[in-house]
Amino acid sequence: MDKWKKTFCPLCYHNCGLEVQAKGNTIRQVRRDKGHPRTKGYMCRKGARVAHYQDHHERLTHPLKRRNGEFEKISWDQAFKEIAAMLKKILLENGPRSIAYMGGGGQGCHLEASFGRGFLLALGSQYHYSPLAQELTGLYWVNGRSYGRQNLYLGPDLDEARNFLVIGWNGYASNAGVNRARERLEEFSKDRDKSLIVVDPLRSETARLADKHFQIRIGTAALFLKSLIAVILSEGLENRAYIEKYCVGFDDITKWFKDFDVASAARVCGIEQRDLEELARTYATQPTAIRSDLGILMDRQSTMNSYLEMILMAICRRIGTSGGNVFPGHVLPLGPHSDERNPATWRTVETSWRGPATTFPLFSETLSSDDCSSTPRVS
Repeated sequence: MDKWKKTFCPLCYHNCGLEVQAKGNTIRQVRRDKGHPRTKGYMCRKGARVAHYQDHHERLTHPLKRRNGEFEKISWDQAFKEIAAMLKKILLENGPRSIAYMGGGGQGCHLEASFGRGFLLALGSQYHYSPLAQELTGLYWVNGRSYGRQNLYLGPDLDEARNFLVIGWNGYASNAGVNRARERLEEFSKDRDKSLIVVDPLRSETARLADKHFQIRIGTAALFLKSLIAVILSEGLENRAYIEKYCVGFDDITKWFKDFDVASAARVCGIEQRDLEELARTYATQPTAIRSDLGILMDRQSTMNSYLEMILMAICRRIGTSGGNVFPGHVLPLGPHSDERNPATWRTVETSWRGPATTFPLFSETLSSDDCSSTPRVS
């Protein structure tokens, strides 16, 4: 057990490098991998607890089959054969709309997501129910409209940014979204030439590090973002050259922000107007990267938040530019593209809702048997 073996944490898409000591198949000790070329010895609390998630007492170690209200242990061969036979029977009798796949959010095992979706598509179904559909559908939709593909997403370019604007994300507690998040946050907090700016109703661990914390009222993120855009446009701080080269429809949206009452908006948000105006000028004139997360993505105005954030980045030349937000490279895209305007994109049965990135929320509905036909119904 004294030999340390290199592995990685599967609990977010950064896959930070770890070293573990194991006895048989059981992890006994975990430490950070200081020689990892990307994460460089970083490990958040999830990685430190990976042994618990790997071997907790409720983990299933063999297939269970319910018989007469009780679960009994069966062999893997029996499980595979019975599941395959059942799926084949359902598919032949009811068609691909009778089959759905639940899971594959990318956390815990990325291979499970790719194999699971591949298997689902091989069966002819598009019904993928995923936690991502409860967190990111608004963002997916905005990405599709803005960049042409719902699976294109932005990441902060912290190597070149002067300021780091954090909105609804507590990176000091969770690594997700930024590699070596705690170290990068401390870098911007401690460097006199840089600034860490946090927008969060809560005084989180990340907010405590901030040079400036905008403690807006819960549910006012959209109003806050709209106010920033209004200030920038009213003072002529938008980057006209970038807008003319890369953006479409700018003149159509400016009326939404003309003569906007920033003073009243600031009062509703619970912040000082002068602080809001100062942030707008800073973002428009200095290389500033944004990291937002579930604090606004699961807000009551989720899709609007993402759309306003995109407008803010676009008018200030922060999309695909150094020191702003860039498109990170990745082996597997974060979900596929499924434009709801395409009639080939499947809808949910009860609500006729088309899921961005072909993911449907887990609470949406259950498939009804009267819609299980071998020919997909589209409208």
